[in-house]
Amino acid sequence: MLLAQTDCLAHSDDCGSQAYNLTRSPFTNWYPVWSPDSQRLLFQSNRSSQSQVYEAVVNCDSKMSDCATPLKSELSYSLYPSFSPDGHWIMLLSSQGNGQELYLLVVDGSAVQQLTHMGGQISSARWRPTAP
Repeated sequence: MLLAQTDCLAHSDDCGSQAYNLTRSPFTNWYPVWSPDSQRLLFQSNRSSQSQVYEAVVNCDSKMSDCATPLKSELSYSLYPSFSPDGHWIMLLSSQGNGQELYLLVVDGSAVQQLTHMGGQISSARWRPTAP
């Protein structure tokens, strides 16, 4: 994964030797993260009036299905997404009026759970590796 000024680019042996643009926009796109199966890409973008997490579904034929879309959830101003090791969950930070807190989403956006209530004192989080 490469960041080229405002776009997220990918290079994959599965899709040939050419790098290709996954975000195709004039906006700033940053903090890209792949799903464990390498079929989905989450990234932050300023495409709306605030930072939001977007998703791109990748396949070797079209390089990206349609275009990147906002992550399906009621959360606004979302930052630093990451997939769970099994790919079923997304963890991110979001500001919902009381500072940044940590949230957990089902990967399809069907359920959202606030994990922290610390008055906006959260700045980052990581998944704990699973035991072998």
